[in-house]
Amino acid sequence: MESISHKNKQEGTGRKRSINQIRKYVWLIRVLLRHPHGMTYDELNDAWRETSEDFDGSSNLSKKTLHNWITAIKEVFNIYIENENRSEYRYSIDKKEIEDDEILEWMINTISVGSMLHGLRDRVLLTDKPSGNDQLETLLEAMERNRTVTVEYHDIWNKETETFELEPYWVELANQRWYVVGHRVGTGEGELSDFSVDRMKRITVSTDKSFVLPKDQDGDAIEPRRHYAKTSGLETDGMTNVKVRLYAEANQQNYIRTLPLHPSQYEAKKEKDFSIFEYTLPTVTYDFIMKILSYTPYVIVLEPKQLANEIAWRAQLLDKRYNG
Repeated sequence: MESISHKNKQEGTGRKRSINQIRKYVWLIRVLLRHPHGMTYDELNDAWRETSEDFDGSSNLSKKTLHNWITAIKEVFNIYIENENRSEYRYSIDKKEIEDDEILEWMINTISVGSMLHGLRDRVLLTDKPSGNDQLETLLEAMERNRTVTVEYHDIWNKETETFELEPYWVELANQRWYVVGHRVGTGEGELSDFSVDRMKRITVSTDKSFVLPKDQDGDAIEPRRHYAKTSGLETDGMTNVKVRLYAEANQQNYIRTLPLHPSQYEAKKEKDFSIFEYTLPTVTYDFIMKILSYTPYVIVLEPKQLANEIAWRAQLLDKRYNG
């Protein structure tokens, strides 16, 4: 028992050391991003002295350690830290390269915030953590290899568990829940469906069945941004690029302005007492409808009429359910 305890203690220490090292890499990335013209070694060393206590590190950043971090950052994050051998030897990062990669930017921001919260555990409350993480890693492994998966899925609407084969195309994080979007083998060609990852009881990656990502109408690889599978049931008569216009009262316009309901959000009219927001959607999604409902009655759908009617219908159902 003593040897097992010693082994667990060693593993815990090693894990803590690895996490701390990643935090140091992110620190260097963030510092350089705040200095678009680059920083000299002395400037980096001064910045490190101010924060080294937060990382259980040496009070000085040696050049050897710095260059080791630069190499590791290239391997771990695929970020290149450039240096100029002119007058002053400066280190810099191309900020646009990171901004153009939203997954990389999100990952760096997440680790950075996590690093700041590291010593504040007793002062942080997490009420909405993403669900479905247990099975997500298996799905991502299948996606990396373009392998089909066999899924045991519990449908909360039908209250039954079914088993089927799925070609996982992409994953999406929405409302603290992971979804996987893909083609359910056996359905119509090109038909996309979405499934909540936390309702997957078991996922088995195929060893011999692979798939090829479908093409769009232009013959290019399908892009998740332009193809949303979670439809609301709203009848669009085959329309694409659905135009949505929302009226938002003053007490809600700032929330929507700072937390857009969709990447295509555009504030078409801005007044003291209200704003009008416009969206162009490939299709109206269930998540989009839920977001609008969360602002009811302070947000009104102006266009299209089908969406306005559906929002009104759902609002009435909720009112009856909770108020009799």
